[in-house]
Amino acid sequence: MSSKIIFHVAKNSDSELIQSFQTAAREAFKGTIIGNMGYSPEEGAGSIEKGLINAVAFGHLYVSNPNLVEKIKNGVALIEPDQNTYYTNEAKGYTDYPLN
Repeated sequence: MSSKIIFHVAKNSDSELIQSFQTAAREAFKGTIIGNMGYSPEEGAGSIEKGLINAVAFGHLYVSNPNLVEKIKNGVALIEPDQNTYYTNEAKGYTDYPLN
Protein backbone atom coordinates (compact mmCIF):
# COMPACT_ATOMS: atom_id res chain seq x y z
CA MET A 1 0.00 0.00 0.00
CA SER A 2 1.46 3.32 -1.03
CA SER A 3 0.88 6.39 1.03
CA LYS A 4 -0.16 9.65 -0.56
CA ILE A 5 0.24 13.14 0.74
CA ILE A 6 -1.86 15.94 -0.66
CA PHE A 7 -0.41 19.37 -0.07
CA HIS A 8 -2.86 22.30 -0.20
CA VAL A 9 -1.59 25.70 -1.31
CA ALA A 10 -3.85 28.60 -0.42
CA LYS A 11 -3.69 31.63 -2.68
CA ASN A 12 -3.61 35.15 -1.32
CA SER A 13 -3.75 38.54 -3.01
CA ASP A 14 0.03 38.75 -3.57
CA SER A 15 0.36 36.82 -6.83
CA GLU A 16 4.17 37.17 -6.94
CA LEU A 17 4.48 35.73 -3.44
CA ILE A 18 2.15 32.82 -4.16
CA GLN A 19 3.95 32.00 -7.44
CA SER A 20 7.31 31.88 -5.64
CA PHE A 21 5.76 29.71 -2.92
CA GLN A 22 4.19 27.40 -5.51
CA THR A 23 7.54 27.08 -7.29
CA ALA A 24 9.36 26.25 -4.05
CA ALA A 25 6.63 23.81 -3.03
CA ARG A 26 6.77 22.05 -6.39
CA GLU A 27 10.56 21.75 -6.24
CA ALA A 28 10.42 20.30 -2.73
CA PHE A 29 7.30 18.15 -3.09
CA LYS A 30 6.63 15.80 -5.98
CA GLY A 31 3.19 14.59 -4.85
CA THR A 32 -0.21 16.07 -5.58
CA ILE A 33 -0.55 19.78 -4.89
CA ILE A 34 -4.06 21.25 -4.79
CA GLY A 35 -4.42 25.01 -4.92
CA ASN A 36 -7.37 26.52 -3.06
CA MET A 37 -8.78 29.66 -1.47
CA GLY A 38 -9.10 32.53 -3.91
CA TYR A 39 -8.18 31.11 -7.30
CA SER A 40 -10.13 32.24 -10.32
CA PRO A 41 -10.60 29.56 -12.96
CA GLU A 42 -8.01 31.36 -15.12
CA GLU A 43 -5.44 31.57 -12.32
CA GLY A 44 -5.95 27.92 -11.48
CA ALA A 45 -5.58 26.84 -15.10
CA GLY A 46 -2.42 28.93 -15.43
CA SER A 47 -0.84 27.37 -12.34
CA ILE A 48 -1.75 23.89 -13.58
CA GLU A 49 -0.33 24.62 -17.06
CA LYS A 50 2.94 25.80 -15.46
CA GLY A 51 3.11 22.54 -13.49
CA LEU A 52 3.01 24.36 -10.16
CA ILE A 53 -0.14 22.60 -8.92
CA ASN A 54 -2.11 19.56 -10.04
CA ALA A 55 -5.66 20.72 -9.32
CA VAL A 56 -7.70 23.57 -7.89
CA ALA A 57 -10.39 23.32 -5.22
CA PHE A 58 -13.24 25.80 -5.47
CA GLY A 59 -15.24 26.03 -2.25
CA HIS A 60 -17.19 29.24 -1.80
CA LEU A 61 -17.79 29.63 -5.53
CA TYR A 62 -19.85 26.42 -5.51
CA VAL A 63 -22.28 28.00 -3.05
CA SER A 64 -23.11 30.86 -5.40
CA ASN A 65 -22.60 28.88 -8.62
CA PRO A 66 -24.19 25.45 -8.20
CA ASN A 67 -23.42 24.85 -11.88
CA LEU A 68 -19.81 25.98 -11.50
CA VAL A 69 -18.29 23.39 -13.82
CA GLU A 70 -20.63 24.29 -16.67
CA LYS A 71 -20.02 28.02 -16.14
CA ILE A 72 -16.23 27.55 -16.25
CA LYS A 73 -16.44 25.35 -19.37
CA ASN A 74 -18.63 27.92 -21.14
CA GLY A 75 -16.79 31.04 -19.97
CA VAL A 76 -19.83 32.37 -18.10
CA ALA A 77 -19.17 35.01 -15.43
CA LEU A 78 -19.21 33.64 -11.89
CA ILE A 79 -21.36 35.06 -9.10
CA GLU A 80 -19.53 35.95 -5.89
CA PRO A 81 -21.32 34.61 -2.83
CA ASP A 82 -22.89 36.93 -0.28
CA GLN A 83 -20.69 36.34 2.78
CA ASN A 84 -23.32 37.99 4.99
CA THR A 85 -25.44 34.88 4.53
CA TYR A 86 -22.76 32.38 5.61
CA TYR A 87 -23.55 30.20 8.61
CA THR A 88 -27.13 31.31 9.05
CA ASN A 89 -30.19 29.16 9.49
CA GLU A 90 -31.88 30.78 6.49
CA ALA A 91 -32.18 29.47 2.93
CA LYS A 92 -30.99 32.85 1.57
CA GLY A 93 -27.47 32.55 0.29
CA TYR A 94 -27.60 28.77 -0.03
CA THR A 95 -30.51 27.99 -2.30
CA ASP A 96 -31.39 31.25 -4.05
CA TYR A 97 -28.50 31.79 -6.48
CA PRO A 98 -29.49 31.66 -10.18
CA LEU A 99 -28.22 28.90 -12.46
CA ASN A 100 -27.40 31.27 -15.31
